[in-house]
Amino acid sequence: MILVRKLAPGDLSAELATVVVRHSLFASHPFMDVWKALSGHVVFWVAEEEGNIAAVLAGVEFGRKPLARFQSLPDGIPSVFACQGITHDRVHLASQILDGLSQHGYIKTFVTDFDNSFPPHSTFHRAEMVTHVVDISNPSYEPSDKTLMSEIRKAEREHTSVVPFNWSKHGGRFIDLVAISETRHGRLPKYPSPFFERLAVVAEHDDRIIWMWCEHEGRAVASHIYFIQGDNAINWQIYYDKDFPFLKANQLTTWRTIADLRARGVTRLNLGASPDEAEGLVAYKSKWNAVEHSYSILEKKSWLGKLW
Repeated sequence: MILVRKLAPGDLSAELATVVVRHSLFASHPFMDVWKALSGHVVFWVAEEEGNIAAVLAGVEFGRKPLARFQSLPDGIPSVFACQGITHDRVHLASQILDGLSQHGYIKTFVTDFDNSFPPHSTFHRAEMVTHVVDISNPSYEPSDKTLMSEIRKAEREHTSVVPFNWSKHGGRFIDLVAISETRHGRLPKYPSPFFERLAVVAEHDDRIIWMWCEHEGRAVASHIYFIQGDNAINWQIYYDKDFPFLKANQLTTWRTIADLRARGVTRLNLGASPDEAEGLVAYKSKWNAVEHSYSILEKKSWLGKLW
């Protein structure tokens, strides 16, 4: 019989914690703790058999009962589902954990199934999503779009500065850049300064985060944040100032990061979710030879969750 329960990070054995962290940056304690800046609480849903943990699903809780929500993981980051042992197959264990989540009483539950490995579940709705992924495994990889390559070479001629991000040097200007980018999209910044400051500390010690900074004559132009998981990477956030279109900073930053990723053994770059209405964004991603990748977000909302 399989028992499903929720554990706090400190309840995982050192051995299992090592397995989970090795499996993914996203389940490491420093990375998960970043969500505390948004009042999130790290939890691990586990499936046990005869006292031995066979599977772990990492996630973040927001709010308190009766308004608690659960995300694995927040904001487009793929879920972390790790199995060990051979007593049950992965699909069965995933189904058991979904049962546990369903019965817990969260008003909203989200599981990002980027690999489409979770089984259908009677209480979860499967929302279909699309992203664009580039195969960068070939050492001679180059976008087939000639205009894009021309823009990259122009950016290089402009001597655009692209360097690793450093909070002490760039933090203040980065927060201003975030505000500029979000204002352009007609929305308030989603993440406060303490969130990014925590993330920057993690990035200093974990090379699975690549955070690039681009400036021109002392002014912030663009900043990209990438996360690495195995031989895959995701371009999680891009912020930029449209006052500098001639610099082609996003093109150059992406191009240089691809070279860095490939040197680290990454073979695929996820350029991020592509909303249906964002035709210009989809066209830009296609210039990198990106192809569509369909995935799902498993959603469950209580009647209260549907109202709030």
